[in-house]
This record gives sequence, structure tokens and C-alpha cells, in this order.
Amino acid sequence: MVAYYPGLFVADRGYDSDPLVAALATHRTCTLITPRRKRLHPRAYDAVRYAQRHPVEQLTSRLKQFRRVATRYDGLLIAAGG
Repeated sequence: MVAYYPGLFVADRGYDSDPLVAALATHRTCTLITPRRKRLHPRAYDAVRYAQRHPVEQLTSRLKQFRRVATRYDGLLIAAGG
């Protein structure tokens, strides 16, 4: 099986760790992670490109709200108990 490594890894502060960035760098993946506030030496990042992540997060959140429509659990007879 061939593993796929994206060219860019975009994530929030929760993924700001040196081992993760180093592991992605071995696979030639650029990282776009906002640094944690308590970091002694904050990593530089492109704020404009990071801001483009917000509409994608909004869309994902909105789609999760309508999961019932997408999966149609409410229309199945088994889900109604019968």
C-alpha cells in the first residue's frame, strides 16, 4: 500500500509540537500551524493562508449539524423500533 502525504498540513494550536512537525518534514510536508501562546520560540506561519482555513471549518461544522438529513436515520423503519 502506498502512503499519501499531502504537501501542506494545516492545523490549529493543538497540533503544535516539534515531533509532529519533524515527522511531517521527513515526508516533505510543509506545516501551517499557529504556535501556542506559551511557546518560548514561536514558529513563523502565514496568517493569511491560515485564515483561509476558517470557511472550511465553518462548512464542516454546518454539515455536521445536518447529519440527520444526509444519513436519513429518521426515515428508516429499523430506527423507529419496528
